[in-house]
This record gives sequence, structure tokens and C-alpha cells, in this order.
Amino acid sequence: MKGQLLLISAVLVSLIMLAAGSAVESMSEQEYDFIEEGYTADIIEQETESLDKTVPKNRENYRKMIGFLTEYQPSVSYGDTNQCYNVTLRSDDSVIDLNCVG
Repeated sequence: MKGQLLLISAVLVSLIMLAAGSAVESMSEQEYDFIEEGYTADIIEQETESLDKTVPKNRENYRKMIGFLTEYQPSVSYGDTNQCYNVTLRSDDSVIDLNCVG
């Protein structure tokens, strides 16, 4: 009887540890995704600020550069009045929306 109780306790403790480990792993994956999106947004903002937007060729090259982000479906528009870009990056599980960058 004592052995059965000990065995049941060991099984319950191991199940609890597995569930806790799974929850921690899931949270760390979500945190990484958030950091990656923030990093992508920062890089886009830095590149946009360093760009000479008065040259039309630079604007076209910028659109091409954003298109190289293969994990996203990009949408880029340039506003002549504000001289800034609106960039939207869509993936299956997230959207990065940058308004009037640059």
C-alpha cells in the first residue's frame, strides 16, 4: 500500500513538472517572437531615417529592401506631403504596422 501511494505521488509530480515545463517553453517562444518583431521594426526605422528620400531611386530601392523580408508580406507607401513611409508587414501570426517612418 505504501509503495502504491509513493508510485502515484511520483507520477503526479512528474505530470505537474511536464505541464510546468511546457508552459514555460510556450511563454519563452512568445517572448522571443515579440523581441524579433521589435528588432525588425527598429531596423526598418533606422534604415528609413538614414535614407535620402528626395531621390526617387532611393524610394524604389527601399521598397525592394522591405520586400526582401521573406517572413512577411510587406506593404509600403510613400507620402510626398509628409516625406515619410507607411510600412505594414504581415505574417501568419503577427502584423507590424509602422506609420510615417522616416
